[in-house]
Amino acid sequence: MAPPSASEGWSRKSVDGEAKLEAHNIYVNQKRALPADLDLHIKNTIRRARETTPSASRIAEKAPRAAATGEQAAIDLIAPDILFRGTADGGSEALITSLPKLNLHPKYLPLADAVVVEDTGSLSQAQPDTAIGYVRCRDASRAKVEAPLTPEQERTIIKDPLTALLHFPFLTAQWKGYTGSEGHYHASLQGARDSTCIVNSLYELYESTRHIPSTVDTCHFSVTSNMDTAKLWVHWRENKDNAAPQHYMECIHQAFLEPIEDTMAILESFRKRLRNILDYATGPRLVSIRHAIDALQKKKETETATRVPSVPSSSSSKARSRGASQSSDRRRQAHMPPPSPPASQSAPQRKRARTEDLDDVERQ
Repeated sequence: MAPPSASEGWSRKSVDGEAKLEAHNIYVNQKRALPADLDLHIKNTIRRARETTPSASRIAEKAPRAAATGEQAAIDLIAPDILFRGTADGGSEALITSLPKLNLHPKYLPLADAVVVEDTGSLSQAQPDTAIGYVRCRDASRAKVEAPLTPEQERTIIKDPLTALLHFPFLTAQWKGYTGSEGHYHASLQGARDSTCIVNSLYELYESTRHIPSTVDTCHFSVTSNMDTAKLWVHWRENKDNAAPQHYMECIHQAFLEPIEDTMAILESFRKRLRNILDYATGPRLVSIRHAIDALQKKKETETATRVPSVPSSSSSKARSRGASQSSDRRRQAHMPPPSPPASQSAPQRKRARTEDLDDVERQ
């Protein structure tokens, strides 16, 4: 993939260049072969045949207008038909929610050597334009719809969540205006950063249960679009012995949003694959995540039950005993009456002598 020309520039600081991404072990569209299990998953699940949905026709109708307007207006116009809306958002898809501009927790971004960071800088804030994940219990309750997790499961994963506003995103998007200065290239760089963050958060969940996840367990899908064409990407992580994890993304489908001649079938295929991603996310993927959360909860309960209170050492016990004894002595001394003056003191004797002389005078 060629870098942008000098005339393109970087209109937003949130775009990290390829050199910086690669310094953090993130690799974009390098035609890398998919791991065997992920390749099989895409062939058997994501590309599974299904009936056509009407969304493809609506996308084709709206695409010319979306291409002629600004980025945000185009997103508002066409994104709901390309992606999905959950029942909690007034849509028709159960268990999910779609939110814009979510900041993802930076702890899940890959680290780089300090010298490398000094040269390239740290990665910018991960923030997909659109993120689709599982709706929170509180939002599902307010909308009177089904929640994907129980309140107990939510409490188990409350520490350092990827985002506090939805759970475990499975589909994200980066959009660019057709007439803007940025395009698919810039969107793919942002998508690589965002999706790496999501993949790592899933990996940490499974790893916390002492389970090494498969590539399919932690893979992520994203869309980039310039309002003329759309691309579907898969993101995954590869671990190597004694080396930092490597993060990859490859394009697995693309389509014109405004079909030309007989290319409508390609747009329909694009939309079918997105729906297969949704079906898998609300089916087997969700079941696997629930099991991982339950395993994590049991692990926490076991650790709490087997935690032995610390026993003080003999030296510290003796020190506390001496301190207690000294404190007790001080309290006893505080309640004792003052001692009688010794007999050798002369002042009281002189007073008695003067008293005796006065008595003699009175008797005379």
